[in-house]
Amino acid sequence: MSVTSTFFFILNVRKIRPTSLERLPDLDAGYLVVTAGYGSTSSNNSNIAMERLTNMEKDDLWKNLTAVKEKHVLLVDSSLWLAHGIIAKELAMDDLYNAWGK
Repeated sequence: MSVTSTFFFILNVRKIRPTSLERLPDLDAGYLVVTAGYGSTSSNNSNIAMERLTNMEKDDLWKNLTAVKEKHVLLVDSSLWLAHGIIAKELAMDDLYNAWGK
């Protein structure tokens, strides 16, 4: 995996795994949690990842996803969401609640 990629994490009971933009339409997901980058990175890598994310958002595959059409996409901080530890997990849950829990 490249540290400058845009990742989509598919959550299920047993594991989290990255997938590609081309596979997302097959999932027909109502909600997406997206991170640009992979964990702690240099600011240059973060900038590259954000540029790729911006370009991806212009792609027709992206624009036609159910979650995108319904504005159910949450862009999260990879250094937080991919970190280990209870505080990071609590902050990630806060992100979810603040986005969709009200």
